Amino acid sequence: MSTVIAVGSESQIKIDAVADACRAVRFDVEIIPNDVDSGVSAQPVGCDEMIRGAKNRAQRALAAHPGSVAIGIECGIIPCGRMWYDQAVIAIICRDGEELQAKSELAQVPTWAVEGARERGFGTTTVVQILAEAWSCGADDPLGYLTRSREFRKTIITRALIPLLQRIACGYHD
Repeated sequence: MSTVIAVGSESQIKIDAVADACRAVRFDVEIIPNDVDSGVSAQPVGCDEMIRGAKNRAQRALAAHPGSVAIGIECGIIPCGRMWYDQAVIAIICRDGEELQAKSELAQVPTWAVEGARERGFGTTTVVQILAEAWSCGADDPLGYLTRSREFRKTIITRALIPLLQRIACGYHD
């Protein structure tokens, strides 16, 4: 019998990352995407806002599918000195109610793209939208373009998910 995982997003990148991580740890699951509001800006800035968005997504996915393992993934940007980085925060609510959290690796994004999104307003405009417009690249995953196909958002999220899902798959959480 497979475990139901309710994901607080319909983003194909996030759904595929969850599926890839589950396959990597040999976790038999049924993944159910959910169109939920993160309750944060279109472009989350800083860890606090990303954590809040990820938790909101997980809680709202769990509300739609009680008894499931709920996953919320919120991507955002964080400053470090004069540099800006893209990162994903993952929040998981296990069937026993315990909450797990992880952050992905950082991927540097151009400051000019952050400034462009800020000028338009982080409430409605994301850094990836600015990059997609400037470079005519995919609006969902600019990391492939930024890293010349060395890294992709899905891969970075998958790597962050694997240790959490391994704990659940091995029975450390029900």
